[in-house]
Amino acid sequence: MAYWLDLLGSYIIAGAIILMVGRLNVYVLNSSNENLQANLEQLKLTASSEIIDYDFYKIGYRITGDKIVLADSDKIKFYSDINNDGTGDTLYYYYGDVSELLSTKNPSDKLLYRIFNNGTPFSSNIITDFKISYFDSLNTQISYASLSNQSSRNDIRTIQIYLKVESAEPVDTVYQAVEWQKKITPKNL
Repeated sequence: MAYWLDLLGSYIIAGAIILMVGRLNVYVLNSSNENLQANLEQLKLTASSEIIDYDFYKIGYRITGDKIVLADSDKIKFYSDINNDGTGDTLYYYYGDVSELLSTKNPSDKLLYRIFNNGTPFSSNIITDFKISYFDSLNTQISYASLSNQSSRNDIRTIQIYLKVESAEPVDTVYQAVEWQKKITPKNL
């Protein structure tokens, strides 16, 4: 009888150990999936942020007169000599709509568009959030309502950009997110 109790006890302990190892494997797999998704999103965000960083620092470069002609929470249009050819260029950034990306699994996916000189809209990345804030020379935030007139847009000295990118596929029902935020003070404003 003692033999059967020892055998039953060893089966119970072996089963518990197998369950713990199985759960550990699932945990490690989910953790590596989260890291992979976060790293992929970080790469995407880095590409977009470098383009934005370059463009926004050059706002007003070699431009006389109005430099920012549209300023809102999710769109901006400005002039600059981006390609350094002596001719003023127009850059327009705006945030798309979720209805444009119904085929993706993430319901928050939208496109960030960049239009150079009224050309074809170019989407640099699928993002989930894009917000622009504007500040004057005293670092006081300028309200969006006041930015409807050109004199208020001429007071802009610093621009804060916020980008958020989430993974296309959820890991355990959670989309992995990466965020980027930066205040840019263009020399020519």
